[in-house]
Amino acid sequence: MNRDNFLKTNLKNSILFVLISLIVITVSFKLMNAKIAFAALLLILFLPLLVQNKFVMLNLFLIGYPFLPDMVSIIGAFAIFLVYMADIYIYKREDFRVKSFYVPVLFAFVFMTINTATSLLVMGSLRDLAMNFAGMCVFFAITVGVKTRNDLYKVMTSLAISAALVAFWGIVQFKFFGTVAREWVDADVANQISARAYSVFLNPNVFAEYIVLLTPIVVALFWANKDGFKKFVFLMIVGLLLLSLLLTYSRGGLLSLGIAALVFLFFNYRPLIAVAIPLALFSINFLPESIQNRIFSILNTKDSSTSYRFKIWDITKEVIKDHPMTGVGFGHKPFKQVFETYIRSMPIYHAHNTYLQMMAEGGLAGILTFLFVVIAGIVQTLRTIYNTTDKKIKTYACGILAAIIGILAHGMFEDILYIYRIIITIWIVLALSTSISHLQRDE
Repeated sequence: MNRDNFLKTNLKNSILFVLISLIVITVSFKLMNAKIAFAALLLILFLPLLVQNKFVMLNLFLIGYPFLPDMVSIIGAFAIFLVYMADIYIYKREDFRVKSFYVPVLFAFVFMTINTATSLLVMGSLRDLAMNFAGMCVFFAITVGVKTRNDLYKVMTSLAISAALVAFWGIVQFKFFGTVAREWVDADVANQISARAYSVFLNPNVFAEYIVLLTPIVVALFWANKDGFKKFVFLMIVGLLLLSLLLTYSRGGLLSLGIAALVFLFFNYRPLIAVAIPLALFSINFLPESIQNRIFSILNTKDSSTSYRFKIWDITKEVIKDHPMTGVGFGHKPFKQVFETYIRSMPIYHAHNTYLQMMAEGGLAGILTFLFVVIAGIVQTLRTIYNTTDKKIKTYACGILAAIIGILAHGMFEDILYIYRIIITIWIVLALSTSISHLQRDE
């Protein structure tokens, strides 16, 4: 490039940068407030420094996002996205490669946008659209930022550190600040359970969803690591997560993590299944009676929380029948508004079943979009497992696949796309699946 062309390119990029900056600050001030506009101004001023340390910035976000308020985390996710975009298109120091999984992600974003625009409660749908867009921003940053196996290890380690902090706080909260809300426990066992762990999630069942997503990732790090000290550290984190899960008293969480464990062993080391299942069943005898009773109540279809779910599912099916093609609108708020027109005595927030929730929100198009994304994620991870010759990559991929299958199993009992921290964690796991798939192809 000669000097004149170089100057013209720099001038063009500078003008573009100034225009985009003015637009971002103006929109932030008009739609949000002066504080958000000031934060946007700081982001722009420190953009060159952030670009130089963008991968560090990404990993710090992965460690801290469970502890951040939703709005702060959403802004942080968008800021990371802007930093990576700036390095690709303005500073041109980052190579951008289109990944095959970008197709279902783009498809999902288009559907979410249309489903929001046609929602029966547009402003309510915007909440969930913003949350999923933040998740997609982090998804994009991870898939662009992870270029080597070491990058992948760093991202997974950041998630493990975050999981350890969340689990530790869950145990502390259970011990010193734990309480049980009436709706958290079946009436028959309420006198046996005085507290449930919920950590930063304000609900034990949501905390269990997080544990189901992160435990297989940490197990994979433990399994693949050859360094004795690091192996011990990851094992301790797994222990914290398992203890936290027991303290949530979440039956769906225990069952889902059990399924995730079987998936991990099936694809990584099948002979251990014959030992793991009897050992897990035998270890139940050593658990406190309250936890044993909670586990055995999985088989009881007559307890209040299970019968409550059955009733919600029946009414949700009526909502789906009345809105079969496009649903009531994206997100839980349109669903809640419509659901309560069918029954006033059940002020619920979601259907306690992800698949019914997707059909109610988006109709046939909604459930097909959801299945398109998760099946594509499963398929690309399976391809990595069967095509790689690297044992470490295979173990990581088995952990990622176990996390995806585990959370999908949990989706039978809860809406896993309701709370922001879980939404963004799911997008992070899908980003790991995409990154490891392309690492395997490159190698």
